[in-house]
Amino acid sequence: MLFATPPKPPRPSTDSVPSSSPTSVSDHPAGQDMMKERSMPHPRSCILTVGATAGKLCMLANTHMPSDPTMTPVMDKQEELAACMSELLQALLETAKSLNLDLIRSIHNKMALNAKKYPVELCKGKAGKYTQYSNQTGITKDNQSTEDHVDDATPHSPLSFREMAEALPLLTEEIADFASARHWDQYHTPRNLVLAMLGEVGELAELVQWMGDDDSAFVEVDSKKLDKLSQELADVSIYLLRIVTECQLVSEVSQGLLSVPA
Repeated sequence: MLFATPPKPPRPSTDSVPSSSPTSVSDHPAGQDMMKERSMPHPRSCILTVGATAGKLCMLANTHMPSDPTMTPVMDKQEELAACMSELLQALLETAKSLNLDLIRSIHNKMALNAKKYPVELCKGKAGKYTQYSNQTGITKDNQSTEDHVDDATPHSPLSFREMAEALPLLTEEIADFASARHWDQYHTPRNLVLAMLGEVGELAELVQWMGDDDSAFVEVDSKKLDKLSQELADVSIYLLRIVTECQLVSEVSQGLLSVPA
């Protein structure tokens, strides 16, 4: 299951920024030249980094996150866990940047969709999939575009690590509030959340597995494909931020982002 709350302004340090749905990579002001003369890693390389870093977090979860939910969420290795979580969030931000996506907007757009997929009155205390409520919500596997849940077409602008660090306390609180409202805390042990996140990393990889490494494949990505990439990046990020919260490492992960040289 994924989490949702009504979207809030993504950057607390600025005025409200309208949400937007991605259109295409080539809509970036630098256009196709940005892709052809790429100074950043290729999107597929970024996604491989996400997978590799998620794997490191899985290894730590296997040895340093207890399976007993009555035990302290993080028994030891707090610094190592926080560093790995920060590294994974950096990889997600770099992936979003390679696709010219604002990761916080992507998260908020997905949260708006998830609010419709998981109404409180239908899913409180349940761990079922959204398809169990499709008759009531009207949302099925084939009509999940976040393009239908935004009011503005303003192009995305990638985030800096500092912007994400500053937004992290509010963002993690929003996601935690959504889970609590649906009585999902009972399911959200750190190990459960790591496994859920791992599944979402796989879905992100599936979107690009056969696209090849030619930049032109991403220059011509249409809005529907980019929306799917935006959603899967958001899904991985939402679960990661739940893990950060449940391990009580929000401040440490924020500091990790701030410590990265500009």
